[in-house]
Amino acid sequence: MTAFAGIALRTFLKTDPRSGRFPNCDGVPMVWNRAHMSSDQAHAGTYSLCIEAGGMAEINAVCDAGSRTITVWAYPWKAGAARIEIIDAPAGIIMGSAASAGTGAWEQLSVTFTSLKKTYIVRLSNVGSPPSGDSRCYFDDLEVTA
Repeated sequence: MTAFAGIALRTFLKTDPRSGRFPNCDGVPMVWNRAHMSSDQAHAGTYSLCIEAGGMAEINAVCDAGSRTITVWAYPWKAGAARIEIIDAPAGIIMGSAASAGTGAWEQLSVTFTSLKKTYIVRLSNVGSPPSGDSRCYFDDLEVTA
């Protein structure tokens, strides 16, 4: 579970290099399965987060109050289908979501929501279900803007 530590996390997440945190949010990895850092594909830099079919990664984002937009670049490979969801952590309510269009290239997914000053979960997932072989989604350049 150390794949998110150090430079790999800072390469995947667009963080403030002085603090290592999201601008406007404090992003900390929480949980992931069927996911790992990869140098196979990258939108920018060297690494991206590779999520296999049925896998996901969740990142805590402690946001200030106000309108926030969370964006991520996604590359669904083969039969992969990329999805981002913003979840109100205590209530479990989905605040917004976006899914890839299946273009076979890097796509930017964005979710805008109004936050209170509290923790939200950013869930990145591969909801593709290939009949055989492997299906991956790559995620890169996750960013939170006010």
